[in-house]
Amino acid sequence: MRTALTVARGFVPVTLVMTVYNSAPELPELLASIGRLPVLPSEITFTDLGSTDGTVDMLRAWMPPSRIPVRVITSPGASKAVGRNLAIESSYFDHIAVTDGQVWLHPEWLARMWAELSAGNDVIAGKIQPVGSTLLERTIGRIQTPDPGEMESASILPSSRSIAFTKTRWDAVGGYPEWLRHGQDEAFARALRSSGSSVRFAPGAQSSWRPGPSLVGYLRACLRVSRAEGAAGIVSAGPALRVAAYASGLATLLLFPRSALCKFIATAAWAAHLGPQQRRVWRSRSGSPDPLPARALATVAVVLGADAAWFVGYPIGLLERWNGQERTHERHRDESGVSTGAAASTNRSAPGRHRVLP
Repeated sequence: MRTALTVARGFVPVTLVMTVYNSAPELPELLASIGRLPVLPSEITFTDLGSTDGTVDMLRAWMPPSRIPVRVITSPGASKAVGRNLAIESSYFDHIAVTDGQVWLHPEWLARMWAELSAGNDVIAGKIQPVGSTLLERTIGRIQTPDPGEMESASILPSSRSIAFTKTRWDAVGGYPEWLRHGQDEAFARALRSSGSSVRFAPGAQSSWRPGPSLVGYLRACLRVSRAEGAAGIVSAGPALRVAAYASGLATLLLFPRSALCKFIATAAWAAHLGPQQRRVWRSRSGSPDPLPARALATVAVVLGADAAWFVGYPIGLLERWNGQERTHERHRDESGVSTGAAASTNRSAPGRHRVLP
């Protein structure tokens, strides 16, 4: 049986969960940031995904502030979705705050998240501040992080680097999607929005995040995520704009080079595709150490690279989805002797732990 936990003064009834993997270089800053929180979670759960750099030893040796109960789960080879689900399943409290091993928290982060949760909001998204020591790091971080003014939009999916919700909401959508190896955050956030959960942005709940320094690593991540989106059959406005921009551009260049209408359509499509990123460049100009032209050009270059990764990964994912449905059809035919149509289709709209698909 579980021992009942009491909530002491200076604590809130929240379980802080996160996954870590070879996070030894980043852990000291993260753990120190937890120690600086004036309002503390009542328990903390880490899931290690198979670190080999001493991460688990560092976590077990850590002395948490005010002797917060700390649980370290080891699950070598697990995905982030599995790791987060394991941590949330083991939590004592109904309110869950999620962050990541590459993030460090600002002092008011948990207090602001809890203020919104206790007010009855379903899902709380914190403000993530990307940081970097190079132009490339800062560009990748800006591309991946919406501006505060964008966060209230229904098209923006809250990141699990800084999110809070109730266990009830998590369970209602089946948890994080364990059948996806990559892109689980986006699928989980999309499921929360689709379930009718209200997403509240808490700008005072700030955290900092350092993206990886490698362009190759970022493009590989884009390839993996786009492949996962294709396998899940996810269709959203972003990919649609991307396809429209390239299709109209190629049509204008190759088929209708003199058509004013085609040029107008292509320009509008490219403005819609690149416009949001360039607006972020403009809005953040005052606090950046990089010249505005360099930032604008770097943004275009990184976006084009990510587009190339998407055009490779997404069709591969769609093909994998189609092959999976065909195998399901064959299995149903073998079992019943007839094709069962809708029964043979693979429903990947609900992403949860208890809906793991073959």
